[in-house]
Amino acid sequence: MSNISPRTSFKQQLKTDGKSITPNDSSVEYYLKGLNAEFKDKVFKLSSKEVFIGRDKTNHIKIEKDLKVSRKHARLLQADGKIYIQNLSQNNQIKVNNEYKEKAELYNGAVITIGEINFKIVADIKNSPKSAKKQKLLSKDKPVLKVAVALVVVLGIYLNFSTSTQTEDKKVLREIASQESINERLNQANEELSDLETEISESMKSDPDYKEAQKIYLKGFRNFQKGLYAQAISSFETSLSLYPEHTLARRYNVLSQNRLNELINFHITEGRVHLTNRKYGFCIAAYKNAMAQSFDKSDDRFKEAKLGLNKCETLKRSQY
Repeated sequence: MSNISPRTSFKQQLKTDGKSITPNDSSVEYYLKGLNAEFKDKVFKLSSKEVFIGRDKTNHIKIEKDLKVSRKHARLLQADGKIYIQNLSQNNQIKVNNEYKEKAELYNGAVITIGEINFKIVADIKNSPKSAKKQKLLSKDKPVLKVAVALVVVLGIYLNFSTSTQTEDKKVLREIASQESINERLNQANEELSDLETEISESMKSDPDYKEAQKIYLKGFRNFQKGLYAQAISSFETSLSLYPEHTLARRYNVLSQNRLNELINFHITEGRVHLTNRKYGFCIAAYKNAMAQSFDKSDDRFKEAKLGLNKCETLKRSQY
């Protein structure tokens, strides 16, 4: 199943094609819009920090029918409100605005080509006037926003009270400021928040996206318990792309990435020690383990492990 759910239409697009979008991270949402073949007019929201594209089913966006697409072909990375693309394939290339690139920063309106498929980058500033209607529609399906509204109401009560002290007479102020009145308003606000939390919990359970996200999260959690951190990360990111508010998926995704980094570093260190002690068989095994855990071939640690493996294998052959 694709990590990124396609949308059938996307009406809101900024009129800033070719320009960099650099507000704070939370104010920009990026989308990929298919321009041809079976992806024509399909739109993918890039919910994850990293999005992988290729023929393999573990990719966020799968291109299964194009033989010019590698199993793990490209990676989209979001950082500091910007978005970048990187070619992961050793056999095939990518294009950005019809030019071959290995790495490139993407701008709103940029067209990327992977195999025979063209995608257009669409940037949406969430707090822009054009997105107000969209945010209003989203709020109907996101009851968690009601909690924020309730908090604003409570804050408004407090602010109104603070302002009113300058204009109302002392008698009214005493009534408003009495401990009994304050406790009554706080209790009422707590009851409203409790009701909203219950409503959110129930709506999440009935949300089909949440159910699917929960199923994938549980698969990732089982892999996390087994120490299969790369597989766990893939499941957690899929879960979050379906339901970004899944707190446990987000938490264990971070834990899995930390554990995976620790494991890769451990195997590389182990390989160095065995190389120094001329235990080339153990050295080869350690570096192979590091490479198996690092699914990003462009990562410096993967390159170090590969170089260490080649050195160990060469030295082992020289013994005979």
